[in-house]
Amino acid sequence: MILYPEYKGDAVNWEQVRLPALDEKFIKELEGIALIAGKPRFRIVDGTRATYFDEGDENLPAGYYPSYTVMREVPILTGYKGVGEDTIYPRSEFVPRGVIALPQYEYKDFSRPRYVVEIYRDCREPFITESGYREAWTCEVLTQMEIDGHSCEVSLYRHPSNFDLAAARELANRLENRTAQSLIDDIRGDKQKREKSRKDADEERTNIRDEKIEKFIVDLCK
Repeated sequence: MILYPEYKGDAVNWEQVRLPALDEKFIKELEGIALIAGKPRFRIVDGTRATYFDEGDENLPAGYYPSYTVMREVPILTGYKGVGEDTIYPRSEFVPRGVIALPQYEYKDFSRPRYVVEIYRDCREPFITESGYREAWTCEVLTQMEIDGHSCEVSLYRHPSNFDLAAARELANRLENRTAQSLIDDIRGDKQKREKSRKDADEERTNIRDEKIEKFIVDLCK
């Protein structure tokens, strides 16, 4: 296992970490555990590359953003701009004498280097309103370590393993059973509704018949 790298130094010098490639056999085995709506129930993604598209609003410009962000709006120094001019100087030492220059920043979101197991949920399943992939779990584990004489809880990255395959199979079985039970409950509920409607109709017919008989007797006694 390897520790997540610390983000140290100036943000402008940070580099995106690439995770080691996964074994194709492992990926196929994970995706082959179950299918739903013609899609693999599970898939694994590189958390540093997983993005989603946002249409944007008055506070957020439209574009692609990291799906599994751990730090948002990190200021990255991009240079220095002279007051009253359009020149951008890459570093402070490039600013000419006598020129007042202000630091310029751009803001970025960052993700941790990790693999994420995603699960596909279909809107036909119980309590699901929108189909699509969503996070199921991340391939990490918490452990206690001693750092500078203090006991700390540290998040360690672990490479995807057979543990994830076993967990995916167990989860798929639970979801399948839950969906099957929901269908059974729906069928039972429909049957109960039909029986209630039939009883209500029979009761209404009986009441109408009794009313007619009572009216006939009253009319006969007049």
